[in-house]
Amino acid sequence: MAVVLGHDEPHSDGGGLFLVQKNLSELDAIGAELAISGKAPSAVYGRFRGFPLAATPIGEKSEYGVLVQIRHPLFEGERLDEEVFPWCEYLNQCAEKELIKISIDDGILWISIYPSFTKNPSNSYKELLNCVVEDLLSVGLDSADKTCHYCKIETAEELTYDEGRVGQICDDCMAERRGVQSAERRATTLGTAGALLAGVLSSFVGAAMWAGYWIVETYFIEWIWRDRDDVFIPSIITCGRAVVVGVLTGGSVGIAIRMIPNRGDKFAGGVGLACGIAATIGGELVFAAWLVARQSDYFSAEIWFNTLLSLWSSDFIGTMVRVLALLLAWVIAWDLAKPKVTPLGL
Repeated sequence: MAVVLGHDEPHSDGGGLFLVQKNLSELDAIGAELAISGKAPSAVYGRFRGFPLAATPIGEKSEYGVLVQIRHPLFEGERLDEEVFPWCEYLNQCAEKELIKISIDDGILWISIYPSFTKNPSNSYKELLNCVVEDLLSVGLDSADKTCHYCKIETAEELTYDEGRVGQICDDCMAERRGVQSAERRATTLGTAGALLAGVLSSFVGAAMWAGYWIVETYFIEWIWRDRDDVFIPSIITCGRAVVVGVLTGGSVGIAIRMIPNRGDKFAGGVGLACGIAATIGGELVFAAWLVARQSDYFSAEIWFNTLLSLWSSDFIGTMVRVLALLLAWVIAWDLAKPKVTPLGL
């Protein structure tokens, strides 16, 4: 049996609460069978015969298998190739019947155990993984090695499970990685003030983008309708209008705030959302004022308000486009303004 590169991905459940609960109960049973007690969302982990091991569900709908990962420093960089492993006859048979797949990827040995494996009552996860461990031991891998996988110096007694990977990491290395995340999220007085100023100024730019888009679109529609009674606009173009104005408006706000360092996490996101809302409201008010000035020599607050109201009530599709554009602009401004945190890299 060849060890292949690449591995199955843990599933993202689409089968409803029942299947999630069923899946978690099966993981609990696997944890009990393997005597590993660590728990994370949709995963169990711990030391199995000394090796760091984690199990997560794979599959779709009602057919769930298990993805097992075993961590060892020699797997990093695929320093052990497929010629090293004299897999036992039982593992070879399981692989030939497509009950399992073993691969080395991203510094981890992955064992995909498919649903067909458990359909045979005589098969057990523990027996299968015992065979894997015996083969690992036979090529000289030390299951008792508790050296940190990262600094290769300190001892790491406890295991971690973050970002879908089981890890053996010492306190100093973990503190260093969390310190990077903390620094990226940290807010300073200068950073928050800068983010607020950037948000306020960019909201004017965003308002100009919002109003400018609708003004340009108005001229364009008048141009294509100049010699026609009716024009068919495909649905994809109708949706595209919302995407364009949403990206222009929300992007103007979010990118400006994103350029400010030490702006904080929740604070920057909140400023982005608030200024995105202000930009869309301001842009809509400017566009309504432009329509009034264009159509009438007399300007009043009442005419302005009625014009604004007609933008949101005269045409159902037009109203839906505006709602979608509003929501998109707000989400983009909020998402871009938040700091993007570097993964722990475990």
